[in-house]
Amino acid sequence: YEVRVKEELDKVVELIDYRRQQSELRVELEIRERVQAAYTIASHNYRLYKDERSVEEIREMIVELLRPMRWNNGRGYYFSGRVEEAEIELFADEPFFEGKEGWQFKAIVGTDVVGDIITMISEKEAGLYRYVLKKPAFPGKTFPKIAFVKYFPPLDWFIGAGIYSADLEETLKQEVLTRIQNIQFGKDGEVFCFRLDGTILTNQNERLVGRSITTLVGAEGEKYGRELFEASTTGAGTGYVNFSVQEKEEDRRRQKLCYVEVYPDWGWGLGAAMYMDAMEQSIANETKTYR
Repeated sequence: YEVRVKEELDKVVELIDYRRQQSELRVELEIRERVQAAYTIASHNYRLYKDERSVEEIREMIVELLRPMRWNNGRGYYFSGRVEEAEIELFADEPFFEGKEGWQFKAIVGTDVVGDIITMISEKEAGLYRYVLKKPAFPGKTFPKIAFVKYFPPLDWFIGAGIYSADLEETLKQEVLTRIQNIQFGKDGEVFCFRLDGTILTNQNERLVGRSITTLVGAEGEKYGRELFEASTTGAGTGYVNFSVQEKEEDRRRQKLCYVEVYPDWGWGLGAAMYMDAMEQSIANETKTYR
C-alpha cells in the first residue's frame, strides 16, 4: 500500500515539474515573438519617417505605439531604452521608471538592470534576462521578472518585452490544481492538495475545498487531517497516515491510507490516498490462484 500511494504521488510531482518547465519554455518563446513584433513595428516606422522626422520624434512615436500593447491577460508589456545614454525611455507597466538613467534605476531596484542589458546586447544583440524589480509604491516587496531584449541599431535602442514570474506561476498553479482535481488511480485512489497554512485546495469531495485540513476526522475519531498537516510541515515533510471512513450506503467502515509530501517551491502539501480493502481483495484472489 505504501509503495503504491507514494508512486502515485511521485507521478504528480513529476507532472508539476514538467508543466513548470514547459511553461517557462512557452513563455520564453512568446516574449521573443513579442519583441520581434515590436522590432518590426519600430523598423517599419523608421523607414517611413526617417527622412521627415528627427530620431527623437520617431522614438516618441514608437514609444506611444508600444505603450498600450498588452498580452497574457494584460500581464505582458513592452519597455525600451537608449543605449548610449543608458536611459529608460518606455516602461509600460511602471511609467515611474521612464526617464531614469541606469544609475538611478540601480539605486531604486538594487540591480544594474540597464547596464546588464546594454552589456548583453553589445555582446550578442539579443537575449533573455531575469531580474528582480522593486517598486517604490510597494516598499519591502520584490517582483521577479523575465524579459527578452533586442538591439535596434537605427535608434540606438534596446527593445524588450517583460512579464512577472509570479503571474506565470499563479496561472500555472491554477492549471495544475484543475489537473490534480481530476486525477484518480486504481478503483478509488485519489490525489489532493492543500496549502501549508492548512487550506484545502483540491479534494474529490469538493465541499472540503476551502476548509482547513486540520479539521478532518476519521470515522473512529482519528484526527488524520492534523496528522497529514504535521507530516507535511515538520521533519522531512513526508509521511503516511491511516484512518477509517464510514460508508453510509453499506453501513461499514473502510480503512484508507494516505501518503503526504510537501512541495516547497509552491508552499503546497500533496497527498495520495486509497482504500485498503481493494488491495486486500486482490491479495486474496492472488493467494487463491497461487494455492
